Amino acid sequence: MMRPMWYRAFLLAGLIAAVPLPAAASGAWVLTEVTTDKPPISESPCYPGKTIDLSDGSARFSQGYADCSGQGRVKGGERANTTIRWQFSQPVQLLQPDTPLVVRVSITRDSNPVPYHGGGAAYFYFRSQSAVGGVELKGFLDNPNFARSIDREIRLDRVPAGRDGDKLTMWMNVSGESGGGDVFYKYEFRQQAAAAPPSPPPAKDPADIKCGQYALAAKKQASENVARGCGYTGDRWQADYQPHFLWCEAAATTDEELARETGARSAALAQCRPTVTPPTPAPPPPAPPAARDSGARFSSLSGEIEVRHDGEKEWRFAKLGTVLRVGDHVRTSEDSTAIIGFADLSTFLMKPESEIVITTPPERDSMVRLVAGNILKNVRKMLKDGTMEVEMSQAIAGARGTIFAVGTSPGAGDTAAVLQGAIEVRSKATGRTILLNQGQRVAITARGFSPVESFDIDAELARWGERFPGAEMADIRQRVDESRARHAPSRDGPSRGPAADAGDGPYGYWAVSEGADGVKMGLIFPDYSTTEYVGALFFCVPQGGVRVSVDSPGRLVAGSKAKVTITADAATVDYRGTVQDKMTDDGSIVVFDTTFNDPIFEDLAQATTIGIGIDGRKVPLPMRNSRKTFKQFFERCHR
Repeated sequence: MMRPMWYRAFLLAGLIAAVPLPAAASGAWVLTEVTTDKPPISESPCYPGKTIDLSDGSARFSQGYADCSGQGRVKGGERANTTIRWQFSQPVQLLQPDTPLVVRVSITRDSNPVPYHGGGAAYFYFRSQSAVGGVELKGFLDNPNFARSIDREIRLDRVPAGRDGDKLTMWMNVSGESGGGDVFYKYEFRQQAAAAPPSPPPAKDPADIKCGQYALAAKKQASENVARGCGYTGDRWQADYQPHFLWCEAAATTDEELARETGARSAALAQCRPTVTPPTPAPPPPAPPAARDSGARFSSLSGEIEVRHDGEKEWRFAKLGTVLRVGDHVRTSEDSTAIIGFADLSTFLMKPESEIVITTPPERDSMVRLVAGNILKNVRKMLKDGTMEVEMSQAIAGARGTIFAVGTSPGAGDTAAVLQGAIEVRSKATGRTILLNQGQRVAITARGFSPVESFDIDAELARWGERFPGAEMADIRQRVDESRARHAPSRDGPSRGPAADAGDGPYGYWAVSEGADGVKMGLIFPDYSTTEYVGALFFCVPQGGVRVSVDSPGRLVAGSKAKVTITADAATVDYRGTVQDKMTDDGSIVVFDTTFNDPIFEDLAQATTIGIGIDGRKVPLPMRNSRKTFKQFFERCHR
């Protein structure tokens, strides 16, 4: 098989190490590591044999089918496979700044034979939690008109420049019927980076996948050679991935030659008799106690957000599903923000270049340590058994139910400002404690407190609103406005209606249950069924999520998207859900996921009226048992 000229030129550039290459004047982003993140596969007897294979440039998803419905559509043994491939317009080893970067993505499905043909999706992310773009191939049921493959380009207009030592991460988020995962490309900017080889053609050579798998196997065998002290040397035993990959690509190797090389290494390892017995490794230190889940989760991410576990040096790129443990450090990069929700329904808004440490388990009120930067704390409920605290370099701020902002800067001290309610601030240096009320601000240094001063709450809200334009900031503004209107900033939120649990509103009632399929809550209409939930159903999902299923009165197109609107008194929130067919064939359901700390749940637990609509068609829901049921649902989810 002939290879394009750019492969040969690339190989030659890597082999002739004695000939110096010209240095790029402006530097380049140099690839330092390619890693994969594949969450555990969720096993199911109805979909046996799920597999996910991830590598640089490709992903493959596969799962089997069993006849769980009893309808005889599958006999057993059928499989649905989805293959996703991608190629960058620049050599992935070296990205040139101030140039475009195009990702060519292809998704292909291959089912054997099964009535449901699996789909797949690929999204390209560059230095931000907002995708540059994506490609999706929808699954289908017995519809020969649906495409079985798709080929698209995702374009980043400009690779940013950097300074020597700067780091960035780009990644592909891919998914199929059996699950999903990520392939991360980590870079460091180097001023003296060599010029890049010519850009490859846009078409992906199928041999790339084969050579990637070969190179990974060769690297593993070379590592075993070193670990066992076998002493084998030469090109065949190089410990790096790249030489094996380039040899495979540039030498026009056949499958037989690759198998021969792999087999030769396997035979040599089987005959390995180390000339020097490797020293017996020291017993591993006792494992540290397992870190506890703090119950905190990201509800919003923008830009580069990283997490580091206590006692570790490596920072990991954060995602919405990242589990935050007690002791974890969370930091935001330049032009990056994050919102973190805690089990006590409070939230933290982190501005760019901020870092916090999560210090409490979920059964206690949230407490964090602010290492650097600025955060805004929204405590939604009154804490009866303690206070929510933020520890800074010079002070500790505590509150029972309030909204306040704190900041810390090395060498400059701390600041605290109250937007709603009141907080107690204690100076570490002097031990003195002061009370700050709404509209008051203070600075704290190693010498103690500065004079308390007033500040413009609206101007402060506007500054935070520039960074956080979404629902969280809207909730904060509403709470601040309500507090000022009542002229009682330290009191609890708006009064609850007296009849919400007394049976007012449409016929029916709310109920909660717990069984083998977990904790769930929904509506019961006794004339229809005394045991089956109808209309709206909430599921408690592991790791702090809630899945919501809403009945549609009319049939919608399965797989399409629909807008779900939830109203609780004056609060209104829109969600984007996926349409599914109902088992009863009399309509459709719309399903969406949200976080356990979604503000709408507190509103629902206190509301006097509740309504849900799909694509603008809103209907009121029964209110009987609503408050008690929502409270029981979240208490059981916490357990």
